[in-house]
Amino acid sequence: MKKSVRFTGIFYILDFQEKKDRKETAMSKQLFSLEQIKQLQKNPHVWKVSERTITYSDAFKSQCIDEYLAGKTPRQIFEEYGFEIKVLGMKRVEQASSRWRKAYEKNGLIGLTDTRKTSSGRPLKRELMMTEILERQAARIELLEGQVEMLKKLEATERRLLNHCQKLSTHKIFQLISDTLNLFPFERMVTYFARS
Repeated sequence: MKKSVRFTGIFYILDFQEKKDRKETAMSKQLFSLEQIKQLQKNPHVWKVSERTITYSDAFKSQCIDEYLAGKTPRQIFEEYGFEIKVLGMKRVEQASSRWRKAYEKNGLIGLTDTRKTSSGRPLKRELMMTEILERQAARIELLEGQVEMLKKLEATERRLLNHCQKLSTHKIFQLISDTLNLFPFERMVTYFARS
């Protein structure tokens, strides 16, 4: 519909406001109520929840991948782990599942870890002192020892699985990494271990 060229300032502003309202309606997201937030916080697979977002535990993400690869749908998986689809919304469930699958295909288990918890910030731009270099080398040695321990566990597990003709699930791999990190108190090293 074509409008007359003689717009006054008020009509033009009203027309602009209508377009803006339509855009906001189309782009709105489902918000969680306080009651829903409390309900979601009780779920052991939720790490953090706000009125707009929900952050799932890394273990839950790896379990979802395992279940999905076993043939279950995202809806079935979320319902089995205690989530109400009416509260989350089917779109949020499908998008989370899709995002995790893509991250897993691209980076393996490392793609499923929440790096916001472990990011180390900006790199240093100054020269390191001798004591700092020695501390870093000691930490590197400890890290390599931890990697050797993890590889020994993985090799033993792999031999056991080959004898029984089973495939190691992502959940089991995640558990092995977690056990190694509990044995050696590495900080912010989940990403490093998951790559190796």
